[in-house]
This record gives sequence, structure tokens and C-alpha cells, in this order.
Amino acid sequence: MGCAPVTCNFTTSITLPSGAAVTNYIWNFGDGTIVSGNNSQASHTYPGAGAFAATVSIQTNTGCTASYRFDSVYFGTPPVTVSAYTATPVVCGSDKARFVAIAQNASSYDWDFGNGNIVSTTDTFVERKFSSLGFHRVLVTPKYYDCPGRTDTLQVEIVGVIAKFLFNNTCNDRKTFSFRNNSVGNITSLVWEIGEPVTQQYNSTDIRHRFPNAGATAVRLKLEDNVTGCVDSANTRIYTADPWLVASGRSICINSDARFRIDRNYTNPNATYTWNVLGETTGAISQPELTVRANLHGLFQTNFVIINNGNAYCPDTVSLNFPINVKGPLLDFTAPDNTCLNQALILTNHSRPFYPTDTIRSWQWSMGDNLGQSNAFTPDPYLYQQPRAYQVSLAAVDINGCRDTLTKRVSIRPMPFLWIIPRNDTICQGQSSSFIAYTSDDLLWSSTEQLSFCSTCDTVTVTPLHDVFFRVSATNQYQCVSYDSASVHAIEPFTARTRMSDTAICLNERLRLDADPKDKVIEWSPADQMSQSNVYNPMVSPRQTTTYIARLSDSTGCFSSQTQVRVIVKSNPTVDPGPDRYLSYGSPFTLQPRYSNNVRQYLWTPGDSLNCATCPNPSGFAYSSKKYTVSVTSDSGCTAKSDVNIFVECKGANILMPKAFSPNNDRLNDRFYPIAKGLRNIQRFSIFNRMGEPVFEARNFQPNNPSNGWDGLLRGTAQAGGAYVYFIEAVCETGQIINVKGSVLLVR
Repeated sequence: MGCAPVTCNFTTSITLPSGAAVTNYIWNFGDGTIVSGNNSQASHTYPGAGAFAATVSIQTNTGCTASYRFDSVYFGTPPVTVSAYTATPVVCGSDKARFVAIAQNASSYDWDFGNGNIVSTTDTFVERKFSSLGFHRVLVTPKYYDCPGRTDTLQVEIVGVIAKFLFNNTCNDRKTFSFRNNSVGNITSLVWEIGEPVTQQYNSTDIRHRFPNAGATAVRLKLEDNVTGCVDSANTRIYTADPWLVASGRSICINSDARFRIDRNYTNPNATYTWNVLGETTGAISQPELTVRANLHGLFQTNFVIINNGNAYCPDTVSLNFPINVKGPLLDFTAPDNTCLNQALILTNHSRPFYPTDTIRSWQWSMGDNLGQSNAFTPDPYLYQQPRAYQVSLAAVDINGCRDTLTKRVSIRPMPFLWIIPRNDTICQGQSSSFIAYTSDDLLWSSTEQLSFCSTCDTVTVTPLHDVFFRVSATNQYQCVSYDSASVHAIEPFTARTRMSDTAICLNERLRLDADPKDKVIEWSPADQMSQSNVYNPMVSPRQTTTYIARLSDSTGCFSSQTQVRVIVKSNPTVDPGPDRYLSYGSPFTLQPRYSNNVRQYLWTPGDSLNCATCPNPSGFAYSSKKYTVSVTSDSGCTAKSDVNIFVECKGANILMPKAFSPNNDRLNDRFYPIAKGLRNIQRFSIFNRMGEPVFEARNFQPNNPSNGWDGLLRGTAQAGGAYVYFIEAVCETGQIINVKGSVLLVR
């Protein structure tokens, strides 16, 4: 606002999407003037009076548009005063004076009544009550949109009386008030009126009056000036009460609400209250009731409220007539302000019951990540998954059901990023290897070998003689440390060796070779008659004396070495025992194998049926079929063996059967059974009577055993004496089956 012409400056602030740019600004200043261009700021002069609303529109390179409307601006010209006068030149002090001002084009009038405060009106008249008698000068200035015109001076006279008084009570007697008259003017009549309706009057200039114990009593001072005929009065209301402070309970839990109120209170709507309860002060406030959260433990003996009815009143202090006991757990735990992500958060609980007898019966920890929970007194160390700030809280409930919660903020700091390339490298001794550590934080390298390198650089190059292990740490601004490692395997020269000397074996024997060291790639040659040529300990069976060479190399081909083993092959002895022989039972025989010239020792098994177990040509008798094995040893210690069978001929003569038997239990010929030689077993032994009926049968038993014979009984009944027929099916030691049948006489 102001007087035209006025120059205004306009500025725009624009937010654009990525890639967009303003190509044109269109300014409309609201007075018919429109300007376009690429300037984000504009200046315009408004030549005349009026209200103007400027707008700006923009266009972007993407074809988009936007507009903004500025707050309206107002400009005017100085109004011309037509008239200004006092409508009431003389007025009683109890009344309001009236003033009038009229000006062309005026949108408002500023009035100065001599007290330093400007009153602005849009109407052409104003009323004002003055607080003192005599003449008062009033200034009025018309304005058009805050553009001022000529200021005119008006005058008014205030006559008569102006009623005023002061009052107060004392803290010793709050019901008794003193009133002091400080009115001005020609006072010809004065009356104090107490009550409504009036219950008592005083005509003294100053008075003292005792009011009821409770209530709101009206007090009026009435004045009169007989000369001017003016009258005036001053009024107030006196508030008295016997207030009583009431609380919701004598014992409460920590962090619960306690409610306080004032009964029989003052009815003064302007009273304020300052509360001092449960160790805290609240106010001054306008409410005669208070709900306060119990934040402190203990027995609070002093709880009171101060009632302030105004400057004329002595403040009234109202105390609670009983103490309030605040119970509950006294929570305290320690936690680090900052912890690295890879470190478990360790909490230490120092909580206890405020009163030792109020045992705490439950604990509840929350780690602030919707995952970590614990009901232990002290929770286990906790490892967070993400770095950020967490609100760790502890809640406890005691035997009274009182619950308290304590929350602390813990910042979990991120770990430094650390990545080493490569992590492992293999080189030949004498070569160099380089490692790069990727991080934005402070580095520190260390190694297992005494090597020369930059321990704080991101790139390390070494030429180790042996294997070396690197440990790398990265430390960030929070002193959090990440570790990584790398290693170099330095291939060292080696010597191939074998723990074997030249070794002799017999033809067709096998020998296990061996070569060291075992951590190399190996290849044996020649590979003929070898189990596997690429193992350290292959089996070989050479046909002739052979030198085996083991060639060893490391896996990278840096170094190689070889060793050898000579295997001497000795000739084996030979033995030909001849064909198997079939002899009659008890026939003599002589074994006559053919031997090679290098045979020096002989051993026959079984040797118990031969006349000599260590002779080249032993002899014996054919009482049973047997296999004889001869083992021979050459002059070089090599051995050979061969077998020959002596079979006893299988025929009926091999079975001897009695012609009669007498089962009379005299232990002589009591049973009839097969007596045989050269048989393996009896498959079937059957006996029949003269009617062809079977009376006995036995199967699969050894011959020459009376217990397998017939005792002359059939199902426990002795059979009649006479001739019986038998049938035998037997297996010889050669495996041949023979059948024998005949008759026998049972003698009774």
C-alpha cells in the first residue's frame, strides 16, 4: 500500500523436473500491462490508484505451462477532507465523546486520542470515553489505501466526575477488604453499595468491609456533581471461598495419572491456579482441575495449589491433607550410545524396586527392530541386522501391578566396505604378486612374513619366498573395523625322492612303489604292468627286471624333479605232478612229479599219509581219496606249487554188509548197518520184509556208524525173524553214485 505512483519488484522461484527448462515468462501486472520474455524477475510502476493482482505464467521446452497469482497490491492518492468536527464538545466523564470526519476517496481514518495509540476506522465517526477530566486534543488523518491526506485537530472537554477506587485484602484475613476512593472531579455526593440487591451502604470516602465465607459480592461506588449534573459509578465483584484440595488416591503407580480438583472453589472466572503436586509445578493455568502424570517415585508429603484471584487478592494456598505415595519399578540400564553393526549390543540392567518389598515380577525388553525381545533380567547380547538408530526399551511390572518403561536411543553404526582382489594368488618363487583393497576408509595391511610393502596403501605388491597370509582392516569414522584376508602361495623348488632301494621280486609277484613329496603331480614310466601311472604308490608286476622313473612337478608347472626304483625279477621254479590216479582201496603208490632244475626244497601236504613230506618222490597207500599238494622253493627263494589227486575206485566191493544180525541187546550184532571204504556218505539205506513192506529207512549219513543201522524194530515193535531185503544208494569220494542191494537174516 502507499501513494501512487509506486514501483513494485516481482521475483519467481521455480522447481522443474529433470531435463526441463523455462523458455518464456509472461507477466500480467493487473493494470492492463503484459510483458513476456526470458527473465524470472520483473519490475513495474503503477501510475494511479487502485487494487492490482499481478500474475506470471511460464512455458517450458517440453510444452508444459504453469501460472502463479501474487497477493494483490493497493495504491491510492491523498484524500481531501470535507469536514471534521466534535459532535459532543462538552461531555460528562461517565459518557463517551463523539467525533466525525468526512473526506473524499478516503478508505479509512486514523484517530489519535493523545495516548500514543492509533485507532483506525472505516466509518466516518468514532466514540471515545476518556479517563481524565479537562480538555483533550484529538488528531484525525484520512487515508486512501494507506496514502494519507491532511491531518485535522479536534477538541473536547470532559466535565463532572470520574469514579475510581482501589481495593485489597490481607493474607491474615482474606474475607475482609479495604476500599480506597481515588475518584476525580467535583464530588458532591458519594455512596458505597455492597451486595446485589444492596444489603449495606457506606458514605465514607474509604471503607473496610468483611464479606461472606463464600460467594461473589457486588461492590459499587456512586458519585454525583451537582454543578454539572454529571454522575458516574465504578463497579467490581469480590470473590470469597473456603477451597478444599481433593486427590484421586493416596497411592499410585509410577507413570500413571493422578487427578486433582478444588472443591468449594472461588467462582472468579479470571482466577489462575499454580499447582505444586508430586514434586512438579504446573501453571499458572485457568483450570481448577489438574491431571498430572506421576514421573517421580517417593512419598510426597506436600501437595498444594496456589489460587490467584488478581492483584487485589492475597494468593490462597490450598494444601492436600494427606501424602501421596508413588510406587513402581525404578528402571535404569546402561547401553552404549554407538555400536558397530558387527558387534553385539550389550545391555546392563541396574533396575530395582523403589521400595525393596515391591518385588519386580516381569521384565520385557524390546530392541526396537520388531525382532529382538527378551524376558530376562539382562538380555543376551543382541546383534542387529541393519545400521540405524534404534529405540531400546525396558518395561517392568512389580507385584502391585505398577509398570514403568525406560527407553534409550542406540545408534548402530555401519561397517566399512572392504573388498580385496584377488583373495588368493599362486606364483612361482621369485615372481611378484599384487593385491588391491577397495574401501573409502583407512586401511592397514599386515602379513605373516617379513616383507617390505606399504601397510596403508590400497595396492600392495610383494615377492615372497614362501607362502604368505595377509590380514587387512578398514576403519571408518565411527571406529568400526571390517576385516578381509588374502594369501599368496609361493611354489618352491623341491627334490623328488623314494624311500625304496633296488628291490628283487619273483616273477608274477606284485610290488608297491612309492615316491615323495606327496603334494605334487606324478607320472611313472614305463606304465606297462602298472596299476596306475599317476599315483604316488602304484602296484607293479614286471615280467623282467625294470627301472621305474617317477617324474614329479608342482600343479602350476613352476618346478619339477624325478627319482627312480629298479625292480629285479627272478625266475620261478616249475613243477608238473602228472595226471590224477585211480587206485583200488589199499593199493600202494609213488608220486613222481617233474621239477625244474632250480628247485631246492620240497613240501607235500597232507604229509601224514606219505612216507616223506619233504622228498621229491614220496610214496603211500590208497586208503582214501586225497589231493596232494607239493610246494617247491627255488635257489633264489621263489616258490611254486601244484596238486595231484589219488582216488580210491568206487564200486560195490567198497561196501561190506553182514549176512545176519541178532538184535537181542547183547551188544553183539545188535544192529544192521553199512560198513564201507572209499565212500563220502550214504544217501539212502532202505530195508523191506518179504511182503515188500518197508520196515526201516535212513538218509544222508556217514557209513560205519551203528547208530545209523536197523535195530530190528518197526515203530517200537520187534519184527519176526527171517530174511529181509535191503537197498543202499551211496556216494563215493570221487562223487560217483553206486547202488547195492541184498538180503540179510534177522535171528531171534
